[in-house]
Amino acid sequence: MTAFGALAFPKAIRQMESEALSELCRSLRQHIIISKPPEVERALCVVELTVALHRVFRSPYDVLLFEEAPLALAHRLLTGHVPGFLSPAQAEALARPQDVFEASHGPTALAQAMGLMEGRKRLGHRGRVVVILEEQRPLRMEALEALCQVGASGVPWLGVLARHGGEGGAFLPWGELAVFLGSYGVGLWPTLEGGDIGAMEGVFRRVKVAHKAMLMHLQLPPLAPVISPYREAQARVLRRLMEADSRVILLVSSSIPPMELERAFAGRVRRLASSVAHGLAFAAGLSRAGLRPIYLLPREASLEWVSLSNRASGVPLSIWEVNGGEWEVNGEEAEGMEESPGVTIGVI
Repeated sequence: MTAFGALAFPKAIRQMESEALSELCRSLRQHIIISKPPEVERALCVVELTVALHRVFRSPYDVLLFEEAPLALAHRLLTGHVPGFLSPAQAEALARPQDVFEASHGPTALAQAMGLMEGRKRLGHRGRVVVILEEQRPLRMEALEALCQVGASGVPWLGVLARHGGEGGAFLPWGELAVFLGSYGVGLWPTLEGGDIGAMEGVFRRVKVAHKAMLMHLQLPPLAPVISPYREAQARVLRRLMEADSRVILLVSSSIPPMELERAFAGRVRRLASSVAHGLAFAAGLSRAGLRPIYLLPREASLEWVSLSNRASGVPLSIWEVNGGEWEVNGEEAEGMEESPGVTIGVI
């Protein structure tokens, strides 16, 4: 359990000291990487933004609308109102929170926000609405029209337009865009750095008390491939074993991304496109021939099914995982695989 495992989120974020927020983001980022969600790179880019939003806005009293699922992941993992971070599966199992809307299209999300704000206005609800959009392409006229309609509704709201690195671009120069939006009652905030929690929090607090619609431009870091630190830890141990013992043969499930070890030990690494049961039978044959097979399977593989499939082979089976950078077997810390008999399963 992390240092934040006993805290109930998102309320705990508003109570934390500013100095602890960077560590919170690192822990949340690691939690996301281990969970291996789809489009993990996009989810990681908005971790600081999500924490800054929860520092100021009280979810679900204040509504957060996310354009697409990857952008909403960090928010979902922080809205369980239970100790610690939720897993993606736990977040998905919850009743879909009212403050997440996956539209996959900016104007649609803005139209949803406009309807939500109109309904809240009629019901006397004073909570704010924040719409988080991803600027992967230039703003089109339909997006500007949606912004103007929302601004003309007379209800205060905040739009966050997030841009990755040098990708995307405004439909109009920002000076002209500010004048255009201003004519409809929408303010435009200058560009902010998406990794600066303190700066974002300060702006959010000022915008929250403003009585007008605001659009804020956020510069996110460029999207970059994510390599799990657990896979790196596993690769270091596997390399040491293969260098020390020429009998070690590495079998890799076809669903696992390419590994550097496949180039370094080309003759001793084999990709298996067959079922897990057939792969285990092949590994058992290698073991009976006097070799030391290590079969790498993805984390989502059913380890119970692995054990059942191997039972008929009569070959000992060890299942190894990496936890916090250290190898574990059957949930207990171990120093290595040197003495593992039979077939070794490495879970990535």
